Amino acid sequence: MSLLHTPSMTVRSYPAGGGLHAHGHAQAVLPLQGAMALAVGERGADDGAVCEGVVQDGVGVLIPAGLLHRFGASGPNRFVVLDFDCAASAGRFFTLDRSLSHLLHYIHDIAGPAREAQLAPEVQRHATALLCDAVLSRTLLQPAPRLSAELQQALALMQQRFAEPLRVADVAAAVGLSASHLHAEFRRQLGKSPARHLADLRLDAAVAQLRGGTAPIAQIALRCGYSEQSALNRALRQRLGTTPAALRRS
Repeated sequence: MSLLHTPSMTVRSYPAGGGLHAHGHAQAVLPLQGAMALAVGERGADDGAVCEGVVQDGVGVLIPAGLLHRFGASGPNRFVVLDFDCAASAGRFFTLDRSLSHLLHYIHDIAGPAREAQLAPEVQRHATALLCDAVLSRTLLQPAPRLSAELQQALALMQQRFAEPLRVADVAAAVGLSASHLHAEFRRQLGKSPARHLADLRLDAAVAQLRGGTAPIAQIALRCGYSEQSALNRALRQRLGTTPAALRRS
C-alpha cells in the first residue's frame, strides 16, 4: 500500500452515486454544501458495511486506507476532501465543532464557484496542515459521536426544506420534541442552535447560487428561504462581510 509523502486537500462535488472502491491512503470528507451518504466496509469485503452515515453540515467522516466504501450525494454539493496517512483502522463519523466549522466556512468562501476547486498553493498548504491536525484530534483521540435519531431526523428535514418558511417549532414537532428540547439537543450534540443551522443552510445555498448562476438576486433570496432580498443582504453582511453583488463579481 503506497504512502503519501505530502497530505493533499481538494474541494469537490460528487454525483448521485459511486461504486465500491478503496484508496491506498486515509481520506477525510468534510461538508461545505449539501449532503452525501457513505457506507464504509471491511477490508476486502464486497459488502457488509460496518460504518454508515451522512456527511452534512456538522458531520464529517474519516475513511481509513484500504477500506472499501461507496457514496451517494444528493442535490448540489461541495466537500473538502483530505488525503493523508494515518493509522486509523476503522471508519468513523465525527462532529464538527465550532473551530473546525469556521475553518471550513473560510475555505468555502475562498474556493470560488468551480466544481473542482484548487486553492492558492500557500493557502492550500496551511489549510491542509490545519485540517489534518483537526481531523486526527477529533477521530483518533475521541469516540465517534452518536447523533440521536431525533437529531438525525431534524437535520434531514432541515436539509430538504430549508427553502420553505420553516420554523424551529415545525422541525421540533415533526421529530416529536418540544422546541426547547430540540434546541438543547442541537447545543449538546452539534454545538450550535437549530436556528443557526437553518440560517447556515440558507446562506450556503444562496452563496453557491450567487457564484454559480445568473438568476436575479431577489429570485435567489426567495429560492433559499429568505422573505426578501434585503434579508439576504443582511445575512451576507453579518456572516461574510460582503454583498450579493460583490459575491457575484468574485
